[in-house]
Amino acid sequence: MINISKIKITLLSMLTAASIAVVTILLNSFFSKPDLYNMGEIEVPKLDVNLTNDSKLKDAPEIEKVETTFEYKIIGFMAGENESSVIVKKGNKEQVVVLGSVLDKKYTLISVTRDEIVFQANNNLYKIKNLVGK
Repeated sequence: MINISKIKITLLSMLTAASIAVVTILLNSFFSKPDLYNMGEIEVPKLDVNLTNDSKLKDAPEIEKVETTFEYKIIGFMAGENESSVIVKKGNKEQVVVLGSVLDKKYTLISVTRDEIVFQANNNLYKIKNLVGK
């Protein structure tokens, strides 16, 4: 016959041993402190960067804002780090233009952001304010 008292004592001793181990680990983690080392002050070298050259700015031609008619309407866009595109509409025809591709053999899509879409035709840049979704 199975002796129930021996089973109880065995289970109770295993449970007691596990409890002692958990309490020991808890107390060890509570009283142990991390080793912090004083590294002293770290000196960051000063960099004097001149991003603009005044002589180049004086010699640069004045930028002239020219009003032109861009015959396409921007109806959608996707601006991402690697892939950007716009959806344009002219009349009843819609087209998807991917970054770097040419629209109507004339306009090359240069950049797409939430605020501005830039096309290039010949040597002219067409900066279009992005009003999609606003």
